[in-house]
Amino acid sequence: MSSAAPIFSAIAAISSAITAIIMMRIQRKVMLDSTRPDLILTVWDRNISQHGEFKCERLTIGNIKNIGKGSALHIIINSHKEINNKPIASSPTQRIDILPVNEEHEINREIILFWDNIPSDENGATYLIFDITIGCLCSKGYRHDTIYTLAVLKPSTTPHGLGSEIAPGVVLITRKTIVNSVRMLTLFSQLSRLPGIGKYWRSGSRVRRC
Repeated sequence: MSSAAPIFSAIAAISSAITAIIMMRIQRKVMLDSTRPDLILTVWDRNISQHGEFKCERLTIGNIKNIGKGSALHIIINSHKEINNKPIASSPTQRIDILPVNEEHEINREIILFWDNIPSDENGATYLIFDITIGCLCSKGYRHDTIYTLAVLKPSTTPHGLGSEIAPGVVLITRKTIVNSVRMLTLFSQLSRLPGIGKYWRSGSRVRRC
């Protein structure tokens, strides 16, 4: 009986440690959820403008709204993609200082679509897939990156089976959010500069999706 006592004590200690870890994770999730911003893009449109002989197609986004539980700080909006070093979708970086909960901000963002730089597939269809990334900080020092992945069909192409459109010929494929501690991102950035092993910490290899 005496030999079994240390085993039971070890099992109890391990169980207590596991319980403490689980409670910490639950408390952390509750804390993050209570301050989590959630940014959505609204008022989508698509149009073509003529500048002399140059014809330009634009995907426009009117507003950004915070539907989360905490304010979004230092918002940065990016959207740019290239093929063979040629732009196919591009828009300047846009910044907003703060967006409180349940507030909407007018951004009038224009994304230029360069169809001349996009090859057609084997069926003759021309389309592009690109991301819009919205990065911000919450009040607890975490970075939230919301990524919209869009599919856009060339105006002359008839859409088939694309599902619900957010603008003519534009479909939202996915919308996901990545959450990371700013301290951890800083650490990973420093580790990525180390010779030899730095490559293992690059290209977003240490991100957590929520």
